[in-house]
This record gives sequence, C-alpha cells and structure tokens, in this order.
Amino acid sequence: MYAELGISCVKCTCVQAPRRACARGRPLLVSNKLTFELSARRLFFRRFPNIPFGNERWRPDIEEENKMSSSFIGTLGCFDHKTMDWTIFYGRLKMFLELNDIDEKKHCAALLTNLSEDSYRLLCNLLHPKTIENAKFNELVDAFKTHFTPKRSTFADRDKFYEARKVDSESA
Repeated sequence: MYAELGISCVKCTCVQAPRRACARGRPLLVSNKLTFELSARRLFFRRFPNIPFGNERWRPDIEEENKMSSSFIGTLGCFDHKTMDWTIFYGRLKMFLELNDIDEKKHCAALLTNLSEDSYRLLCNLLHPKTIENAKFNELVDAFKTHFTPKRSTFADRDKFYEARKVDSESA
C-alpha cells in the first residue's frame, strides 16, 4: 500500500510503513527524494485521511487553524490623520475588508489596528462619552467622516458665485 503512494523509509530505500526519524517525534517521510513539509503533510491528510502519518491522523480542526493563520491579500497600511486623507483611506479600507471577506464583527478591529497612535487618540476624543471598544463600526467611520469632511460655508459659496466674471473665451 505504501509503495503505491511513493512513501519510503528515511533511513533506507525500502518501501514500508512510515516511522519516526527525529527525537521530537515528528515523522519524516521521503517521497520522490523530498522531505515532507507542513504543506505536503496537509496534502497527504486531505488525499489519504485513513492512512496514519506517523502517530497523527487527519483532524478537521487543523484545517481551521491553517485558514485562521493565513495572511491577508493586499496591505492596508497605517492611517495617520496628519499626513493622509481620510476619504482615500476609507475607500482602501472598504476594499480590503471586502477582498479578504472579513466578518462585520471584525470591521472595528481592522479599522482600529490600522490607525496610528495620534489618530487612535483623536478617535477616542471624538467619541468621548462613549468608549472606543463599545462603539460600532459605523459610529467610528461617521466620527472620522464628520471631523475630516470640511463644512461648506454658504457665505463663501455665495461670495464666490457673485465674484464670477465671464471670460472672453466663454459663451453665455
């Protein structure tokens, strides 16, 4: 059975059941003269769940651990309100959350971990009666949006409108 899989003993070239080869109890197998690594071990368990791999057998919780420890697609970077624009960062944050399929429950954590120290302090001050840990994602975003979006002055807009002059190259 093991000869069909191409599994051979580490110490010699005979084809036999896998056995321990290291002091820590990790089974070392050779297939096509290459040592199995963690990814090969996962592939082995997926393909042949009933064959023992040393002392181990396939466990579904290992797959969940591997999914949890996988890295994210793309990078977001740290938001510093002194040097960056909030609307651009918020657009990138939405794309990052969508691309990595991050749950709605973890949106707050994703936002808060990507803030600089000064931006985090500013957000705490904007939400002052409420603590930042109890706030929802929409409340955090709205606090930054209202703070960083400039309020339009009707007097300045009116003055700009009345000061407009027609240039010779423009048509009426």
